Amino acid sequence: MQLDRDRVHAAVWFRVLRSVVDDVCTPLCRSGRWSMVLSAIWNSTGHPRPPQASRMVFEHLRWTERERVLAAAASAISAIERGDLPAGGAHARLLAPIPDEPVDPGTAPTRSCFPAREHSAWDGVQDAIDAAVEVARSDIAAAASLFAFLRTGCHTPEGTARLQKVFADLGIRLPP
Repeated sequence: MQLDRDRVHAAVWFRVLRSVVDDVCTPLCRSGRWSMVLSAIWNSTGHPRPPQASRMVFEHLRWTERERVLAAAASAISAIERGDLPAGGAHARLLAPIPDEPVDPGTAPTRSCFPAREHSAWDGVQDAIDAAVEVARSDIAAAASLFAFLRTGCHTPEGTARLQKVFADLGIRLPP
C-alpha cells in the first residue's frame, strides 16, 4: 500500500487503523491520563460514545454505533495528523504529520505525455440511471422493479423510508 510517505504492507496499515478503532472504544475509566483526550475526541464527533463499544467487538456493534466509532477514529487520526495529539507505538509515524519539503516544480507536461483515455465499464452509467428513472416515472411496474432493486441496499426501516422519499422527490409513484 502506498501512503504519502512510503510503501507500507496493507496488514500493517489495517492493524494501525484497527488499533485506533480499539483505542477510541477504550472505556474512560480504563484510559487513565488519556481520558481527557478520549473525551475530547468523542466530543468532536458530536456523538456520545456508543454505549456498547467497550463491551462488544466492533464487528458486533449495530451499524449506527459502528459509524460513531469510525467518526471518532477519523477525528483522532485528524488530530494526530495536525500534530494536536501525540501518537505512540511502533507504527505511529504512519499517522504523524508529514514535514513540508520543497518540491521541484519540474517542467510543464505536454499533451503527448498523457495516454488517451480508455473506455470504462462505468461510462454511461449515469445515462442508464437517468433512463431508468424516466421509465419508472411513467411505468408503475418499472417503478416497483427499480424500488425492489434499490431496497436491497436498505438495512433499516429508516433506510427504506429515505428511499421512498427519494422516489417521491423524483416524481416516481410506487404501487400501494
